[in-house]
Amino acid sequence: TDSKVLIRAIWAETEAFCREFGTVSCDSTAALAESCDGVMILSADWATHYQDLEALLNAEVPCYCDKPLLASRQQVEAFITLANETGVPVFGGSGWRWNSKIQVAAAKYRNSAIHDVLLSGPNQRFYYGIHVIETVLGLLGPGIEWCRVEDAGPPFTVVSIGHRRGTVVRCLLEAPFKYARKIYFSADGQDYQVEFSIDDIHDGVCDGFAEMVRSGQAPCSPADLVESVMVMFALEESAISGNRVGVATSTAITEIDSSAFMEDYCRNGGLAPKKHPET
Repeated sequence: TDSKVLIRAIWAETEAFCREFGTVSCDSTAALAESCDGVMILSADWATHYQDLEALLNAEVPCYCDKPLLASRQQVEAFITLANETGVPVFGGSGWRWNSKIQVAAAKYRNSAIHDVLLSGPNQRFYYGIHVIETVLGLLGPGIEWCRVEDAGPPFTVVSIGHRRGTVVRCLLEAPFKYARKIYFSADGQDYQVEFSIDDIHDGVCDGFAEMVRSGQAPCSPADLVESVMVMFALEESAISGNRVGVATSTAITEIDSSAFMEDYCRNGGLAPKKHPET
């Protein structure tokens, strides 16, 4: 019942959007691909992402896919293979990674020794925690080698992450909103803080997508794009074992199910459930 109510609300919103902007809705991803120069996959249910990605890549339509990109190791492997075979430009993940504030900091400190990194993310560990992992990738670049859940809380989950640049990152997951969208670090011994807003996040995603469609060039490789998902699999393994887990050697977690999250999502009227109030 909750799902039906949400679906009716989404269709009503879609129809209103089409009337306001003089556009039309499509009944399938394939039909959308025939009508557009590029497509953004923004569904909250990460279990549905691969099916849409597969349709768009096969149709040779550039696409962006929101986080978390994929639900399983099998989907990750299939996506990398298909993206490389088709050569279609594709990017996605969290706007925490792609906003200009993080990208400018990444370029500025590309050759710096970065240490003492601290950041946090709110609510559900996979759906929201992946924001934090992608921020680390945005600042340091690809190359997260290991992770360890130090404390599973409450009140929040404390995680250590090791990067190939020699940086160890401390993350607070499922933490209050007031700590989110900020990253603290030292570069060459000097302390810095980068903070970004919702507008920065949205602009980074939309500007990056538009530029990719114009240029035909994706901002990173398919393998680098899905690194955050592989890190989250390793993180979930560490949460169970209590051990440090290598991302490249992690095999215990093969899939992260979306059904419980989506049940709460529908129950909340299309809003992700909040562990802590946003203040």
